[in-house]
Amino acid sequence: MMMNLFKGYLAEPDTKFATYIKQKKNNYEECQDLQEDDSMTMANNRFKALVCIGEWNTPSKAQEDVLALESITKKQKAEKNDKRNKRFEWK
Repeated sequence: MMMNLFKGYLAEPDTKFATYIKQKKNNYEECQDLQEDDSMTMANNRFKALVCIGEWNTPSKAQEDVLALESITKKQKAEKNDKRNKRFEWK
């Protein structure tokens, strides 16, 4: 049952939450006494804490870099299209 809980928790793409769950999973695998109800309570509390401080599903540094690069690329393509359209406006 616990392994299914961990599997479900780790399906969430939030990296901070996943790191927290991996830590709990490691503790469980090292024979720390952890019950299903306690696990669900801890995961719910962690979720609420991340939401409260505004860090739930925030992009990681690598994801921010990718988003910034995509934004720059889209802007450059739009500028290129604008130049092309202006060049052919006279027709």
